[in-house]
Amino acid sequence: IEWMSDPLRLQWFVLLSHGGYFAGAVYINGKAVIHKTFHRYIVRRKQGGRQSGHDASGGSQTSVGSQLRRHHEAKWRKAIQDTLCEWAAQIRSCSAIFLHAPGPLNTRVLYFDRSPLQKGDPRIQSVPFTTSRPSFQELNRVYATLNAVAVERR
Repeated sequence: IEWMSDPLRLQWFVLLSHGGYFAGAVYINGKAVIHKTFHRYIVRRKQGGRQSGHDASGGSQTSVGSQLRRHHEAKWRKAIQDTLCEWAAQIRSCSAIFLHAPGPLNTRVLYFDRSPLQKGDPRIQSVPFTTSRPSFQELNRVYATLNAVAVERR
């Protein structure tokens, strides 16, 4: 694969974002040199989905819980975008970028004006398997799985 052609420069960026949870890390030769995880309360308990998704479907509420979820979603979005901007130099020098951020809302959070991530970048790949809740432990598991090579005899 072309974007992994330099074996001496294994610098990868792995990002997991789902349900108000965020985990991201830049790995150089197998070690996480920078990483960050955080969580915000943005998902409607027992009803599923984000508060903004509920609002968009015409179900706008004014309860304290809904206001709190809206506020936390704005903080969550800003925290992700600030982190990406802060890590821009490291992300741009990565030879591979792996993302798991399902859904259009997650996509909009990652691809913004000053984002170091650009649609169409050949280095960007989706994580090709199921992931658990975003955490540093899950980032390390995803990285190790992506970095492993399985050989099958036929």
